Amino acid sequence: MFTPLSDEFQLWEQAREGQLTAEELRTKLEEVKHNLSKLSPRSIQYLQLPLDCLHEFFNAHRVSKLEKQTVATCISSMSKQHCGPNSWDCLIVGTESSFIYIYDCVSHNILAQNLLPSVPVHINAVGSYDIDYHILVTCRNGIIYSIKRGEDNVKAFIDLGSQIIGLVRTDKVIIIACMDQTVKGFSLKGRPIWRVRHSCEILTLAPMNFMSSNNRNNEIYYILCLSDGSVNIYCDQHLCDQCIVWIPLAENNNNNDNKDNDSMGKGIPAKEVNKSQLDKLINYQSAKPDPVVACCFGKYDRELNTLVLISQGGHMFILIVKRSANFIPINVISCRMLNKLDHLNFPKKSKLFIDLTTREQLNASQMYRQFMHDMCFTKRSVASTFLNILESHSTPIPISGYGEQIKLNVQVQGLGPAYTLICEIIQIKGEHVSPVNGLFILILFNASVFRVNPVLIPLVTVMPSLKYRYTSSVSLIRETFVEEEIKVSIVNNRSSSSIVSASVKVPVSERLIESV
Repeated sequence: MFTPLSDEFQLWEQAREGQLTAEELRTKLEEVKHNLSKLSPRSIQYLQLPLDCLHEFFNAHRVSKLEKQTVATCISSMSKQHCGPNSWDCLIVGTESSFIYIYDCVSHNILAQNLLPSVPVHINAVGSYDIDYHILVTCRNGIIYSIKRGEDNVKAFIDLGSQIIGLVRTDKVIIIACMDQTVKGFSLKGRPIWRVRHSCEILTLAPMNFMSSNNRNNEIYYILCLSDGSVNIYCDQHLCDQCIVWIPLAENNNNNDNKDNDSMGKGIPAKEVNKSQLDKLINYQSAKPDPVVACCFGKYDRELNTLVLISQGGHMFILIVKRSANFIPINVISCRMLNKLDHLNFPKKSKLFIDLTTREQLNASQMYRQFMHDMCFTKRSVASTFLNILESHSTPIPISGYGEQIKLNVQVQGLGPAYTLICEIIQIKGEHVSPVNGLFILILFNASVFRVNPVLIPLVTVMPSLKYRYTSSVSLIRETFVEEEIKVSIVNNRSSSSIVSASVKVPVSERLIESV
């Protein structure tokens, strides 16, 4: 039983004292109906009653105390006074009504309560209530909220964008498993550090406080159970051990020769298992994997490090870790750290740098005006050049709205003094494309250097999407040490201006290079 909303509680108190009638109470409850999920079942039922039943329900329930029944969705604990074995704990309960309650186990009182924007799913708390504490609450909306001592409002801590499966908190990092098949690591301040995506869905995430003399660095491991039946142990984003690996086999494979192989492949949690254990595990094995849905690591009997697993089919595994075990990363995942930028190698501040900085500060307005003047001049030059290109059609591909849609490609083959000029023509596809007639290839060159034959080449009817190839021989009559340019244009018999143009440079003759 928990206290409902303050507005609702005051309305029923006024009705109990006779200050509100049945109709007035219903009108007042209609005003707070926007928060219907936070109302008590009595108020919700009262709003749904017909008018002729209001007075009977009103007289029967107005004298009783208004209480709201809710369901606990998650639970955790933290120490009351100090962290130690002799300190009693406080219960932290998350409810379906989106409340977090801190309950004193000795006085049986509610020490604090906080309202969350969504229903809590997991609770992780550190510290003690009387000194300082920090509670992380994962909710159904995929957001982790933070609750600290002395803060009345709940703050959004991490927005994951996906439903949360589990949360593990260590001294350095917060590890979160999500339903998008990813495990993400965040710093204690909520900054993303790393992210690992798995090949199948994640079912369970549990902490592993491994107590051993080999764990000198006090590493906090975590156990990850996947939907393919595998159970792995990780340290940060690195794989340290594989407890269970399921191998798919045929259902009706009962040959005696393969009996040992089947028993070892179908989910046996260890490689070195004796014969008696294998005989016990054969009966419940199936062709499909039996994924683990719950796990817990801790002390069992005299063993400090024991892992208990519960599968979806109802089987229970009890795995005891060797006292000499040492979990070392066997598969280091090379993933890029998130939000981690490489440090730039900035040079030291020289005297020239300081002088230029001072000059920019003193002459900022003049430098800005000069920059704008140069920018306007550059824009004018670019626009003028572009206009000349449009008017002269001196591009190998025509611009939409100017001339025929003809593409021209020109290249020169040969080492000299004899060359071959190759022209390739194709009509580009468009909405209104038709065959083109009456086109010519016109070759412009320096007559004192080259001899070209033929200079004017008539074209056949140019069909859409077909490539036409024409060649012309070029002979060098005067050797030069520079690359001369040859311009090729496509013209028609209706206009003196070219449709498209292309330029190509003829390389220096090889004979001239050898003589030099």
